[in-house]
Amino acid sequence: MSLYFAKKKLVGRRKNSYPPGPWGLPILGILPLLNGNNPASKVQELAKTYGSVFGGYLGGTYTVFLNEYSTIMEAFGRKNDVMTDRPKILPFNHFIKGHGLASGFLHNNWKGKRRFFMTALNKFDVGKPNGHAATTLESEIDHMMNEIAYRGIEHDIAGMLMMFTGNVITRLTLGIRFEYAESDIQEYLDKIAEMFEIADPANPLVFFDFAKFLPWSNNRRFIDYNNEIMDYFKILVRKGIESSRKDDKNEMIDMYIKKFGNPETGELPAANENEFFHLFADLMAAGTDTTASNTLWLLLCVIKYPDVQRKIQAEIDSVVGYDGRPTLSDRSQLPYTEAVGWESRRFCLAGPFSVPHAAVTDTEINGYFIPKDTMVIANAWAVSRDPELFRDADTFKPERFLDTDGKLAVTEQLKSTIFGFGRRTCAGRPLALSEMYLLLARILHRYNLKIKGGPETVSLRPERGLATRPHPYNIIFEPRQI
Repeated sequence: MSLYFAKKKLVGRRKNSYPPGPWGLPILGILPLLNGNNPASKVQELAKTYGSVFGGYLGGTYTVFLNEYSTIMEAFGRKNDVMTDRPKILPFNHFIKGHGLASGFLHNNWKGKRRFFMTALNKFDVGKPNGHAATTLESEIDHMMNEIAYRGIEHDIAGMLMMFTGNVITRLTLGIRFEYAESDIQEYLDKIAEMFEIADPANPLVFFDFAKFLPWSNNRRFIDYNNEIMDYFKILVRKGIESSRKDDKNEMIDMYIKKFGNPETGELPAANENEFFHLFADLMAAGTDTTASNTLWLLLCVIKYPDVQRKIQAEIDSVVGYDGRPTLSDRSQLPYTEAVGWESRRFCLAGPFSVPHAAVTDTEINGYFIPKDTMVIANAWAVSRDPELFRDADTFKPERFLDTDGKLAVTEQLKSTIFGFGRRTCAGRPLALSEMYLLLARILHRYNLKIKGGPETVSLRPERGLATRPHPYNIIFEPRQI
């Protein structure tokens, strides 16, 4: 009942100026309306009744949903900071206490961390065919290809992808890598994946802080996992600092020490070490699960659509031959391979809701009043299925991202839909794209991918979470015979 009177009070204060929306139930609000495998599709349906901008309570948190690209960009693309904060809910309150890069609150030096990270990516030549990042990526993909061969013809690749993405980050940040047999890092990566499942924006317990006191609740599990992971990551950062003193490998930690510490002694002031730890922890969380999930979807798409798989292989063979191997230098010559990656990311959107934003001050969207601290969620799923932007949006069609000359032609709408809208778009986008391209090209160059039961048994229905994953499958890696 408290929610009913709260909303009545809001509407009374500014009659008809708040976004329209369903009233929902006491305590739960509209959360029951979002129940199902794909809450974002339920929000898309509600938008047909209430308009592309509508509001409602998720538990006790007043939330506004944006369902059209133009409105999302108007809200999140502003040059000021009015829509750049994160909401005060479980994932952001407890994960490194809001001090991260993707997850960080505006007042916790989010801009400073982002500037440093972008500078480091530029120095690593991320996204370019040569340079430090390319060398690291191609070395790490070699390790993973060896691991695929070692494990035999049929296995679940999900954990391996988490190790691959985790190793890319630990190598670029700390100069540390892990063997695939090392179970300790795999345990923590698995817990990160579970935390992403718990942090589903439509999960009722996310919005009830008292649930952290219930020993059986997902909230309690999220906090316990977070504490364990943070303790482990602090050990890794300390190892990276110690290693930097002995051997300057020009990784991110070395850059950080040169900028904020004492390059002679290799020491960092405690406050700066803590800042770097926050940055590293956020990169590990945001950069492992989402990239691994996107790659899983991509592999399942080429299994479900075998003609697409064969076209990719033919394109790769025509460029590098059977005895060669695709590298980042070949990327511009493999437009169809790239187009399949983009279509997979659109069709099987790993982040159906973009990471929630929060209003820093009272503001307006499309003429509607948005109070300070309102959680604002962009429905990326609705954008990805908008027929105005993507013709035949419910059809898997990689050719939509090729121009008449067969060259890659990816729209800004798609880039934003996948990697975030406005000022808080994913800073690691060029690294993630390089990883996913190289994984797909190297795997399909060496293997035909199948599953038992055939392509028709592949389900592209997601498991719920902040980053959605496909249901587990054992993939058959059949060596290609040419």
